[in-house]
Amino acid sequence: MGAHVDIVLARRASRVTHGPAAPASLCLSLRAAISLTAAVLAAGGCNAAPAFCAAAASSALINGNDVPALPLSPGAQAAIGALRTSAGELVCTGTYVGDRWVLTARHCVDPATFEPLVFQTSRDLTPLSVTAAEYYPHPELDVLLLRIPPSPALAAVEPIALWPASEPYDWTGATVTLAGLGDTADGSDGRRQFLDETVVASDANTIVVDGGSEHGACSGDSGGPLLAAAAASPAPRLIGILSGGSGTCRGRDRYVASTSFAPWVADVRGAAAQDPCAGVTSEGTCQDGLARWCAGEWVEAERCTGDRLCGWSAAADGYRCVASDQDPCRGAGPGGDCDGTTLRVCRRGALIEADCGACGLTCDRGVDGHAGCV
Repeated sequence: MGAHVDIVLARRASRVTHGPAAPASLCLSLRAAISLTAAVLAAGGCNAAPAFCAAAASSALINGNDVPALPLSPGAQAAIGALRTSAGELVCTGTYVGDRWVLTARHCVDPATFEPLVFQTSRDLTPLSVTAAEYYPHPELDVLLLRIPPSPALAAVEPIALWPASEPYDWTGATVTLAGLGDTADGSDGRRQFLDETVVASDANTIVVDGGSEHGACSGDSGGPLLAAAAASPAPRLIGILSGGSGTCRGRDRYVASTSFAPWVADVRGAAAQDPCAGVTSEGTCQDGLARWCAGEWVEAERCTGDRLCGWSAAADGYRCVASDQDPCRGAGPGGDCDGTTLRVCRRGALIEADCGACGLTCDRGVDGHAGCV
């Protein structure tokens, strides 16, 4: 682990810098707290995401340890896992906080692609690998909740509770524990590591730790938890989410304090209990080759590759990945596409076409992903 306050630590493209807090005008509306996809559709998309919305480079703990100094049970250690792409690339670290919810940093997800992330962890050689298709980004802070499908392996994972906003605590001067699965000193990643550091600054929104010239968070640690215990709460709790740090993987790292987002987490979980698929129907939808649909109590997603595209499946009675020669809409999903000036939209397997040019208009795809005559 190793990072400085001004660098976002998510592994993807080049590093980007950002200030200590998200800008007030966000590309995602409050609807994003219910579903990332629903947010973009409801808000009309975004022309330019805040810096931390873009994927950035990240790193793992440098000079960390396999075993935490805190009394963290094996089940609770297993709650700290890797977030990977479907191709296996490590993106960030996430923490299982119970009831199929995983907490990480918002900049770990690119809102332009909605690429599903795979949460991977293990306990006693029993692996857990589940794909999260539901994203719930905080409307202002660098915090993201993911909902994962049910899995029998979750029974072996002990959720880590958040430090509640109702119990404010001044962590300045305290020794706390960083955790992540990013790059280590030997260049490897994917191994859960722990590191104790001292808090050098803290308030209700931010906690800053300093590993000096020897320690810090590194690539892949973004979104990982900051853990601590206090006399009032001896069981280790999550007190922060890694948001930024140094490109040297040593020195200072900045965490979003849990006291600033714990009430939001409770609200999102409560809303999801009423609408578990956040507006996604069993019929599903297509966007940029990604099929998403409600599977009862959770959202499933599949990236369509090769000779398969996201189209209408008569067998599923909805939008799924199908062979290109079996799609009656020839690749035109429910959001539509443009063929010159012709608008093509799929409605439950029926292809509807309209000539925008006949009305003196052109066919164009909006920032929300939907095509139309403009």
